[in-house]
Amino acid sequence: MKRGKILIADDDLDLLSLIDWNLNRLGYRTTAAVDGLEAMKRIGESKPDLLILDLMMPEVDGLKLCRWVKSNKDGMISSLHVIILSALSGPADKALALSAGADAYITKPFDMIDLVLRIEAILN
Repeated sequence: MKRGKILIADDDLDLLSLIDWNLNRLGYRTTAAVDGLEAMKRIGESKPDLLILDLMMPEVDGLKLCRWVKSNKDGMISSLHVIILSALSGPADKALALSAGADAYITKPFDMIDLVLRIEAILN
């Protein structure tokens, strides 16, 4: 079964590697970015189906990136699904991310099974 393409953007390299390894093991094709600016570039290159974004990243943070995606004039970009994965756990943080267009908000630390189930629910 062919799985979707996922772009993971997080400046925590250990976490990025862990998510990447687990999703690849499950058959997803992944691309990684260590900041929001790199993620913007990779969106055009890899044409992912879903983005996993940290909120607190250098260059362009996850909230700005989510807004850029959802307001993009290119329909391929604006239709991307977005999961925010953040250590910020306050209700205001979640509300901001969801109002920016995120499909889901998961707080760190998180359970990999929960992340995978959310990905599968969004992509199916």
